[in-house]
Amino acid sequence: MANVGRAKSESGNTKSESMSNMGEGFKVEEDDGDDRRVIPSEGVVRIGCLQKKSINTKGVSWDKRIVCLTEDELLFAKVDDPERMLVDWIALEDIVEVNRERGMLG
Repeated sequence: MANVGRAKSESGNTKSESMSNMGEGFKVEEDDGDDRRVIPSEGVVRIGCLQKKSINTKGVSWDKRIVCLTEDELLFAKVDDPERMLVDWIALEDIVEVNRERGMLG
């Protein structure tokens, strides 16, 4: 389990806001789709599957994810997505602590 200072997610990076001028207020720029990311084919240190615990109004579920470790990031994608589009990623520099339970990984 990793405790992180902050995490980046695709949903938070799809649109940008800019202030056009004081009289007109804020303008939201349209998403051009260029920020979509996939699991890389090169530079992978380790890749595997995990089950992520999700809690919502329907209860608790365990969602399968592909997890990919690169030299700079920890990347997550849905197992059933053939394009392997990222659903979340964490910069390794943002991870402040990693706890490993004995016996979990051998």
